[in-house]
Amino acid sequence: MKHNSVVLTRKELYDLVWSKPMVKVASDFNISDVAMKKVCKKNNIPVPPRGYWRRVETGKPVKQIKLPKVENAPSIAIDIRQRVEEIAKEFMTEEITQKIFNESEPESKILVPHFLTHPHKITTITKHLLKAAKEDEYGAIKCLSEEAFYVRIGPASTDRVLRIIDTFLKACEERGFTIRAGEKRDNNRYIDHAKLIVDGEALGFSIEETIRRRPHKLTEKELAHQRKNNRSWSDYSYLHIPNYDFFPTGKLTLKIDGHYGSRLRSTWNDTKRQWIEDRLNEVIVALLEASAWIKQRRKKQKEKEQRHQKELARRAEIRKRYDEECAAISQLETEATNWRQSENIRAYAAAFELRASENGQLTEAQREWLLWAREHTDRLDPLCETKPSSLDTSEEDMRPISIWEMADEE
Repeated sequence: MKHNSVVLTRKELYDLVWSKPMVKVASDFNISDVAMKKVCKKNNIPVPPRGYWRRVETGKPVKQIKLPKVENAPSIAIDIRQRVEEIAKEFMTEEITQKIFNESEPESKILVPHFLTHPHKITTITKHLLKAAKEDEYGAIKCLSEEAFYVRIGPASTDRVLRIIDTFLKACEERGFTIRAGEKRDNNRYIDHAKLIVDGEALGFSIEETIRRRPHKLTEKELAHQRKNNRSWSDYSYLHIPNYDFFPTGKLTLKIDGHYGSRLRSTWNDTKRQWIEDRLNEVIVALLEASAWIKQRRKKQKEKEQRHQKELARRAEIRKRYDEECAAISQLETEATNWRQSENIRAYAAAFELRASENGQLTEAQREWLLWAREHTDRLDPLCETKPSSLDTSEEDMRPISIWEMADEE
C-alpha cells in the first residue's frame, strides 16, 4: 500500500477542519471522515459539531470551539493513501483500459429485465437449489453447490436475485468471460463455488442479503403458557424461546473476491438511490481491473522469486567462500600448532639423547623410544612425509561388532 505522509501542526489541522466539512478534509487525504475525527481526538483538536456547516450555509450564527493549549505538542503525520484509480493505472494495459472505457458507453449498459426468460444453466441450477433449501435460524436460504455461485438471501428476494444473476452471467459471456465449476470436496464443511474466469483469472461472485434482528415478540402460545404459569417466559429456557427474531431486509450485497490486498473495489450494496442491478457495469469494470491486478501480482511474484533465487545463489557462493577460507585458516592454524609441537618434541628428543649419551652408550630401550618419538614428531610435522600409523585407524574400524555383522566366508 503506497502512501505519502503529510506533517501538520495542531494549529494547522485545527484550521483545516474548521475551514470546510470533515468529509472534504478527509477526502483530501483519501481517508474516511471517521479516521480524520480519530486523528483530531487523539491530538485534542475540537471538531465542528453535527449541523455546524448546515447552519453556516443558512446564515445562522455559529460558535467555533477554541483550540486547547498543549505544551510540547508533537507534529501530526497523516498518510495520504493512493486512490483506487491511481492504483489501477499501475497495472492496467491498453486493452483493459479500452474495455473499461467501453463499459461507460450507453449501448453497453446492462439492464436487468422484469421477468426471467431463457435462463442460463447456472440460473436454473440456482433456482432449483434455492427452492429446495430450508430456511436457517436467521430466516435465510442458501445456494450451496460447486456448479453455482454462493447466494444467501431471504425467500422473498429469490426472483430478483435470479434475474440479477441471469443478466450478469449473460453479460459476462458476451464480454468473453467464462464460468468454471468449483472443485468438489470430500467433506461438506467447505464448498468451492463456481468462479468467473476473466482473462484467464478466477474470481468469485456472490450475493447476500442483509439480515436484521429485533427483540423476540411472544406468540399466542407463549403468552398462554406465561399466563398459565404466572411467570415470566424467560424462566422457561427449556421451551427454546429465542431472544431475537431475525428478518431479511431486502437489501442485497454483491461481492467479487480473489484479489485480496489490491484495494480495488469488491463490494456493492443496495442504497436508497441505487440498487445493485443498476451497477452491474461497475462490477464488470472491477472484474477487469481485478484480473489485470492478479496478472501483475503474479508477474511481480515471479520476478521476486527469480531475484530471490539469484540472491540465494549469491549468498550460497559467499557462504562457500567463507567456509573454504575458514577451513583453510583452521588447517593452517592446526598445522602451525602441530609444527610447533613437533619442534618442541624434536628438541626434547635431542636433549634426551644427549643426556643419555653422557652416561654412556644408549640402551636398546632408549634407542627404541627415540625412534618412536622421532616418528611421532614426523607425523606431527606437516612438512614431513610419514609412514602409516595405527593412529590413522578410524573409530569405525575399532568398535566392537556383533556376530550378525560378520559376513559369511565363501
